[in-house]
Amino acid sequence: MLVLLDSARVSHPPRIPKFPLWVPPDFLCQARSADSCFHTMPKRQRDDTEDQHRGPSKRVSSDDAQKRAGEKIFHGKKIIHRALKLAKGFERQKLSRRQKTARQKDDAAELTRIEEEIEALKVLRSS
Repeated sequence: MLVLLDSARVSHPPRIPKFPLWVPPDFLCQARSADSCFHTMPKRQRDDTEDQHRGPSKRVSSDDAQKRAGEKIFHGKKIIHRALKLAKGFERQKLSRRQKTARQKDDAAELTRIEEEIEALKVLRSS
């Protein structure tokens, strides 16, 4: 139902929700005892006939399992390499910041230590 107020405006009737916006907690616990009121749905019970309809179990050969394990190890190496590369960049930024402050303070010992750490970071293999 549309009611025209102006030629440019259209008014709609107020929207009424189909469900209550607030449900008292005791309403949810009526079906269960007060001790086991966790506000969760009960688990679905399976029949014995459902086991028959599942089909054959999926057995994995040792070759497939070994191939899959190799793939997982390769993926893990990639993730670790990516994380170490990111950490190396953050460490470089931190050392550059400390090098800048050491130059401003004219702290020679600190400056040489930081420069040695920067050289050690450059030596690290990034591939």
